[in-house]
Amino acid sequence: MKEVELDLQLAELRKVVNELQMALEPIYSESRYGVRLEELWQTIDSLSSMEMETTRMISRANSEISILAERFSYYPKVREELLSALDRKVRVRVLLLALDKENEERVEDLKRNKIEVRLARCDWRSVRFTLVDKREAIFLIWAKKSGENRVYYRPGYSKNPGMVSVFSDSFEYLWDKALQL
Repeated sequence: MKEVELDLQLAELRKVVNELQMALEPIYSESRYGVRLEELWQTIDSLSSMEMETTRMISRANSEISILAERFSYYPKVREELLSALDRKVRVRVLLLALDKENEERVEDLKRNKIEVRLARCDWRSVRFTLVDKREAIFLIWAKKSGENRVYYRPGYSKNPGMVSVFSDSFEYLWDKALQL
């Protein structure tokens, strides 16, 4: 009987420790590193919300849009805004991670509309993102690649210059090495 009581008390203590840890970690991070997580990026609740925010970002672009995507399957959802951006003399670049029958027609449409498109010469990346004017980024990080049902972390959005520069530098590096389509 005493052992059962001790197990219950131990479980309750673990619960309290977990609650304290969750409450204290953000405070510790802020004091240790001088930045709050919300200052680095904000989470977005779903892929559909991410696509809507991507469309809004594209509509605000003044000089440059850079997109890294596996097959750019959401292109139909942002197509009109991309064409509008081109009318505003915004440079639009799309870097694909895969080229196959699924996105062949999409690539032709991109090229027909004078959107620069390249195929990355690298292994699959666990991220997709859109950069606008090198000032804001929206991104999705996949936990793993597993066929049709990919596990992904919650999408994010950032205006933090450090975060945006990481995505921008990565895009430029991959773009320079990519195959022009």
